[in-house]
Amino acid sequence: MSELIAENIYYLGPDGSNAHNAMLNFLGVCHADVKNKISCRSIKSALDELKNDENSLCVLPIENSIEGIVRETIDNLLKLKDKQIKIQGEMSLPINHLLLSTGSDKSQIRQIISHPQALAQCANHLYNLFPDVELKEVSSTSYAAYKVSKENNPQMAAIANEACSKLFNLNVLENNLNDEPDNKTRFYILGRNFEVATLKCEHLHIDDEREFRTDASPVSEGKASARRSQASDYPERKEISRQSAAKCETGLDNNSDISLCKTAIVLSTKNKSGALCDVLKIFQKHDINLTYIDSRPSKKCLGEYLFFMELDVYDVKSKVEPALEEVKQYTDFLRILGTFKIY
Repeated sequence: MSELIAENIYYLGPDGSNAHNAMLNFLGVCHADVKNKISCRSIKSALDELKNDENSLCVLPIENSIEGIVRETIDNLLKLKDKQIKIQGEMSLPINHLLLSTGSDKSQIRQIISHPQALAQCANHLYNLFPDVELKEVSSTSYAAYKVSKENNPQMAAIANEACSKLFNLNVLENNLNDEPDNKTRFYILGRNFEVATLKCEHLHIDDEREFRTDASPVSEGKASARRSQASDYPERKEISRQSAAKCETGLDNNSDISLCKTAIVLSTKNKSGALCDVLKIFQKHDINLTYIDSRPSKKCLGEYLFFMELDVYDVKSKVEPALEEVKQYTDFLRILGTFKIY
């Protein structure tokens, strides 16, 4: 039985990106029934599509083991006004960066392009191997590979994965380019309150009606559609099989405890001494482990922050729900971003 059913699923493309591989893996482990897989030019455009498409899902990177939080994802996620959109699941994938080019001599390389996270994850190796080479940011690793293939310039290289080397017929000039060998990225799958058949976590029922203060405005259907991949500047779509994507070791155990879940929240504390400490003490009192905490600027006032947190969930009703009811007393606002399964 399908856990997730949707008309469309959006992801940061083009095909061959790590988000594309994560999307294929999600579809497999969730037994999802999705008609259309649609690549988007940016993280923001993928979320814009999700906002304007009620019967859809979206896969985005949230955190890397080397570079930490993916700022574009979390900032745009926190701006969402549609509170029906929730995190439906999480998956981690190993990330192995390669240096790809149409040429075969790495001494000729004068420019290396990739996504900002990929460039940062390979910063030390790039400094040592290519100290005088220009580094340029583009929207995704797979778009970098596509651009290098299209321009066919032996002085240009991309940082991308093995799937891209095959998809765009590029030479591998360097393997294992990331600075840390155990390089992984976490991905979220988002949607509107889909019923996940095997998810043993109960959904939270906290009153989280207080709205964020944000300048985010609705995106019209026309503008959102314009942000999808266009044939003029994205490669011709080629389907990579799930078997090919599965070559990336996911670290998933089919026999893993399906009650392994998280709850993600975002909150703003009152502007007084010890306010955040008061919140953390409540989680300690209820024996709730915080697996992640980060702060992001509110973008309204210098020195005002939003706190993004992920909580281990083993007992929603008797632990998490009462804890969040207490937490509300110490916050200016609180929003639950989802209670979801870890795949």
